[in-house]
Amino acid sequence: RLEQLEKQYGFSEFINLGQVPSDNLFVDIGANIGELGVALDGVCRYVGIEASPEIFKALKQNAENLENSVLMNLAASNQNGEADFYLDDDSADSSLIRPANGAETTRVVTRRLDSISELAGQKIQILKIEAEGSEPEVLFGSEGLLQNVEYIFIDVGFERLGNSPLPLISEYLNLHGFDFIHLRGPRLIGIWRNRSFRE
Repeated sequence: RLEQLEKQYGFSEFINLGQVPSDNLFVDIGANIGELGVALDGVCRYVGIEASPEIFKALKQNAENLENSVLMNLAASNQNGEADFYLDDDSADSSLIRPANGAETTRVVTRRLDSISELAGQKIQILKIEAEGSEPEVLFGSEGLLQNVEYIFIDVGFERLGNSPLPLISEYLNLHGFDFIHLRGPRLIGIWRNRSFRE
């Protein structure tokens, strides 16, 4: 399953994982139970961010032994504070975006990624964002650290009230120095690379 999950994102197709400095970061937004962190264990330092309190317990159990891992139970967003979080843990579709059919809610801490001290000044090899529709808000809250990110992998499926955030994300990232390099199916994972890191 880990190999299948890594193939869905295609990290190894775009990045020579054997050449990644071990102190670089893999920042996993919407980490779920940490399977991608386990799949990339030993490649670079893992930062797993998961908003669901129940899912975070599983993330902690799976990933706390990864070398130099940092795990955070919060929702990445475009503002610091608190927000309603709509729970759908069974299908891994929990989100800050209110679903049309309603859902059980819980209050969660929200943080801008560029306000998290553990990320400040760090080289981020991979920023992976799977936020069930609120991917643009995660990016907007990352503005102050995007210059340190080489690759961004984002789930751009039709989860934003039935729409894909791909056009909005592409425009934003182009303005912030990223080239769109690939769209992977069937999950619709958009992949961008920071122009300043090109050889």
